[in-house]
Amino acid sequence: MRLTAILSCDLNDLVNGDLTQKDPCPELAVPIGTPPTDLYDYDGRMRRFAWRLASGVAAALAGVAGFLGTGGLSSPPTLWSCFFLTFGLGLAAAFVVPAWVDFRRFCRLYPCVEDFYCAKDREEAVSFKRQAWRIALAGVAVGAVCLSLQATYFQHLAGGLASFTLSVAFAAWLWIFAALGCCRTDVARYNRVNAERAELARIDAHGGVPALDRLAEYADAAIGAEEVAALRALAARRMRRRRVAVTLGILVAGAVLGAIAYAGHLPLFVFGPVGGAVLAFLAWLVTPHLK
Repeated sequence: MRLTAILSCDLNDLVNGDLTQKDPCPELAVPIGTPPTDLYDYDGRMRRFAWRLASGVAAALAGVAGFLGTGGLSSPPTLWSCFFLTFGLGLAAAFVVPAWVDFRRFCRLYPCVEDFYCAKDREEAVSFKRQAWRIALAGVAVGAVCLSLQATYFQHLAGGLASFTLSVAFAAWLWIFAALGCCRTDVARYNRVNAERAELARIDAHGGVPALDRLAEYADAAIGAEEVAALRALAARRMRRRRVAVTLGILVAGAVLGAIAYAGHLPLFVFGPVGGAVLAFLAWLVTPHLK
């Protein structure tokens, strides 16, 4: 139905594949030499995705700052500290989850986008990223100074940690937004990543790389040995990324659990990071054998 709307024809003409009997519409013709345009609102969607993802990370860190600044390290933590931590994490999920769902839906609908950015757009994105990273580093430095002053002169370690965490939240927002803004102009990378996802889906549809190896053995097979080798390399890269993601996720979860246990003055807080390290090592070994 989208093709019928684009070509200004009905479904019968589209199925027959013959539009020679259709009267031309000069108002729909694209003049020769017209520069590429953003037909699918790619730029706006990627800007919104960068803003929402950066805001989600900053909200989580701001919640941690509120937790630290309102007695989160006391025994037991205060009600306000628990409220700020829960609110920050919930706000982060409200930003990140819909942003990721919308991004993946856009990638499925428009896996290939025409590159409409010019050299000036890319230079501006790179320049903004460099300036944003300098400001982010300066913000972290200011937060470190506040931490030092509050911990030494004012004897308020919790307030210093909260100030430093807020500066990290500000720096994280700038760093993520600027980095994704620079990636936004790399349309070739966007198309390449979506093409790789399509190839990986093709591998899964055939039953994995071993099934493709067996299929390539036939003389009249639609896939050759060289293509199977390329697909095998692509599947290996996906497995490496999956192993790293699972391992880092377990390590971060163990560190967070250990920090929560330490904040609650639980005697077994060390088991969080240690158990996370052991489970991460086991996941690194087992993940390649899981389907």
